[in-house]
Amino acid sequence: MLAGQTVTTSGDYVHLDAVRLDHPPAAAPPVLAGVRGHKSLELAGHSADGVILAWPVTPAYIRHAADLITQGRRAAARSGQATLLVGTPINLGENRAAAAERLRPLVAAELASPSSRAHLEPAGLANKVDKLRTRCGSLEEFADQIPREWIETLTVCGTAHDCATTIGELHQAGAESVALSVPGPLTEEQIALLGQELLPRLR
Repeated sequence: MLAGQTVTTSGDYVHLDAVRLDHPPAAAPPVLAGVRGHKSLELAGHSADGVILAWPVTPAYIRHAADLITQGRRAAARSGQATLLVGTPINLGENRAAAAERLRPLVAAELASPSSRAHLEPAGLANKVDKLRTRCGSLEEFADQIPREWIETLTVCGTAHDCATTIGELHQAGAESVALSVPGPLTEEQIALLGQELLPRLR
């Protein structure tokens, strides 16, 4: 459809009967799939131009996803490399431990979701998170018991140097772009650290 063609298809969820865009773009834009699981990543490599990986992302998960995407592209005899984008929360501060602690509730809520397992397995954290989640009687207890090193592994946090190092590791693992989200409103301190300390290190 993006290429201006008339499309008819019938699947489990989508049914189209001779559908055509009234105003197709002059050049079809790349199609990126937001997926996370094993089969979905392979399918994205088979059919999409790239993938947007949801958080939590680690270098291990990015490499794992890139391998699966490449398998899908090979199966479809597609040349070239897929675009790979990732998103992750960031918290800048003068101290890495304090910066990580401010992300604790966010990390706990994400790890409490079963969908996070696909992200955690390549990093060797899936079974550890499952055991801790089973042992805790509430989300609050789970959040309190999460080791700070998990937070530091699964987010971008700490000083500008810490954050630039982590972003560099994500990039080296295969992420072409890293979208950073700041939980809650930006403070003046964070704005200053982002603009004056972090961004110059990333250029």
